[in-house]
Amino acid sequence: MKKFYLFLIVSIMFFGAVSCSKSDDTVIFKQEDIIGHWSHVSSKIYDPNRKYLGEGPAEDKYGCGTAFWIIDKNEMTAGQYTGRDNKGKCIEEKETSKYSFSGNRLSSVDSKGNAEYFDVLQATSSSFVFISKLPEPLYINGLVVQYVEIHFKKMK
Repeated sequence: MKKFYLFLIVSIMFFGAVSCSKSDDTVIFKQEDIIGHWSHVSSKIYDPNRKYLGEGPAEDKYGCGTAFWIIDKNEMTAGQYTGRDNKGKCIEEKETSKYSFSGNRLSSVDSKGNAEYFDVLQATSSSFVFISKLPEPLYINGLVVQYVEIHFKKMK
């Protein structure tokens, strides 16, 4: 899922300052709530203390669609489009891994054996939102980014 973190990095580079509010209500989601084909809509970024820094829309850089996740009962696939070939066909890059889901935490191990954790904040019939701590902080335009919140809409 190292490519997933590249997707996060790209998604957070296109943010603007917009205020947001958080709810203190804790909802426990079921695995069935996250199963589906999800398309990236927007991202929010936070500093190491989870202070909100900004947000931005998902990018469709090649006219192929935004990044996506496909989650079934046993595996999750993170995908993105990385360009077009010489015939104009979209080039898709995907990585699939096994995952577990417990107490609103989706956990997986990437192809190199690195553990990854995604805390689900929302899961409805049409939207899916999680937050993840980056393995290392990113320094962008004088900001220190440690957490990324990703918003998806359901495609299938």
